[in-house]
Amino acid sequence: MESNLDVISGSWGLGWRLQGGQITNTPVDGAAICKQFDNFKNKPKYIILNLSNPADGGFWTSTHSILNTLSPNDRMTPKIDQFMYLIKGVKETCGLKVIVYVASEGPAKLLHGCKGDKKCEARATAVKAWVKNKYGNSDKDSMIKFFANDIMSEYAQKFKGLIDGYWFDHCIPSLCSTTLVNKSVKSKDPDAIIAYNIASQKAPIKIDSKYSDYTSGHPNPIGPFKNGYYNPAYACHNDPMVSPIEKGKNGYIVDKKKGKALGHMFMALQGNMWDSTSCKSVAWRDGCVMPWEKCRKATLTN
Repeated sequence: MESNLDVISGSWGLGWRLQGGQITNTPVDGAAICKQFDNFKNKPKYIILNLSNPADGGFWTSTHSILNTLSPNDRMTPKIDQFMYLIKGVKETCGLKVIVYVASEGPAKLLHGCKGDKKCEARATAVKAWVKNKYGNSDKDSMIKFFANDIMSEYAQKFKGLIDGYWFDHCIPSLCSTTLVNKSVKSKDPDAIIAYNIASQKAPIKIDSKYSDYTSGHPNPIGPFKNGYYNPAYACHNDPMVSPIEKGKNGYIVDKKKGKALGHMFMALQGNMWDSTSCKSVAWRDGCVMPWEKCRKATLTN
């Protein structure tokens, strides 16, 4: 498995987001992404693409034999396989390795819920009916099985050899089984590397699961919080994410109970949010990274 971790080892990657569900019948141009970093001196080695919407298991960017049929008037998946167009374009033209983001709450929205959204509630109801028909129940345990056995198993089979790794968000023990997910994905694609983000484990870097091949590397929550406050990505409280990787042998983090995993950071480019193009929010640029530079210098000199 260590050789498979060459996907991310000793390099960096970037994220690119695609809206899930039925948005357009025009195929996404994956090859066009390459032009966005043509002039980079230090080019990325991998890219993180989303198979589900970010922090939203209700919408998916790829077709799926079950999800396609559950809510035909308010589709959870596109009519054409946009993710297939995207990943083939990226791999064939850019030559990048691909890690995919997945919201582990699944289409039943086990973590975030629908919050009064009637369309969301109708989709979730359709999902529960299908799950009850197969598993005899529509409780959380059945939904967890559905996510791993039916959703991820099919996607892992479809994209074997194209997807190099997975990053499962919010894989909280009460809402997601790393055992079932690992079995479903690895049985179809044993070479794929996997990271699990357990919501309670932020900086410093930790191994989230005994099945983790690399660390999720999620920083402390950025916000916004109820009082309007943000925790910028470059704040010093995220510096402990780096130290364990630097101290580890060849970049690996070791845990006596969970084994070892390659140290990896999943850091927001923006200071205040995960996806914004406003100049104000772009943090990693001259003049804005002074706090990070100071805490990094302090860490390295101690």
